[in-house]
Amino acid sequence: MKINPIQTQHVNPYKKHLTKIDGIDGRKNSHTEKVEISPQAKEMHNSSRIQTERQEMINRLKSNFENGSMNPDAKKTAADLLKHFRNL
Repeated sequence: MKINPIQTQHVNPYKKHLTKIDGIDGRKNSHTEKVEISPQAKEMHNSSRIQTERQEMINRLKSNFENGSMNPDAKKTAADLLKHFRNL
């Protein structure tokens, strides 16, 4: 015996909930977020000393890698990774 659906609507019951979350329902979201950055954080961000040191280190690593003088120990790297992830 075959049962045919009568007047089935293809409605997703979660769609209304999702549109409210996404803000698609036409209403404007009046809630705004504000982030304040401390003067110390701004100073650290703009510190040229830190940026130059970082860039020097990156350049040194790049040159070592390109020259082939960088020889990382695979076993030590794996052991350090295991130690790091076990402590999480």
